This record gives sequence, C-alpha cells and structure tokens, in this order.
Amino acid sequence: LHRFLYLGGYDAIKSVWDQQSSTPMTWGERFLIAQFISVTAGTFCYPIDSVRRRLMMQAGRSVQERQYQGSLHCIRTVLATEGARGFYLGIGPNLVRSIGGAMLLVGYDGVKSML
Repeated sequence: LHRFLYLGGYDAIKSVWDQQSSTPMTWGERFLIAQFISVTAGTFCYPIDSVRRRLMMQAGRSVQERQYQGSLHCIRTVLATEGARGFYLGIGPNLVRSIGGAMLLVGYDGVKSML
C-alpha cells in the first residue's frame, strides 16, 4: 500500500503538472512534490506498520504471554488503551526518513528522464 501511494501519487501529481503547465518542473518543485507524497504515504500507512511491529515484538513468546491474539485484537486494544494516538507513536523519525525517500524519487525521475 505504501509503495502504491508513494510511487503512484508522485506519478499522478507529475502527470497533472505536465498537463496544466507549459514549463517543466524544476528540481526543487520535484523535491517538494516528492516530499509531500512521501510524508502523506508514510502517515497514511503508519498505523498498519504500528500493528505489524507490535505483533512482531511478541514473536517468540508463548501464546499465553502474548498481549495481542491477532491484528484485529491489536487494533481494538490499542484504540481502547491508547486511543488513535497509539498508532502514531514514533512517527517523527519516520517523517525525517521521508526526506531520503523524496530524494530517491527525484533521483529516479532524473535518471529516467536522461534515458
């Protein structure tokens, strides 16, 4: 889902830009679009990753020691105990890491245009 939003979103915005503008995008504009898409995709998918991480953290424990019995149980438990904010704990470093993802998109786009 993340890759779909990440790559598809960037290409969709670029296509709209190309249709509506007579001038090509500058590198700065490409980076801003890529950063927006990277942050948006990361924020949208972060709750799914949070559930996955929580389930992975209990791997190796016996069934009786596990805090969550599955994905849906994890979602219900986090909502009940921590609220929606519980799904976004630790998102700060992920958003900082999105800068690298934006640079990757712009770099790929630049190489693709040279071929």
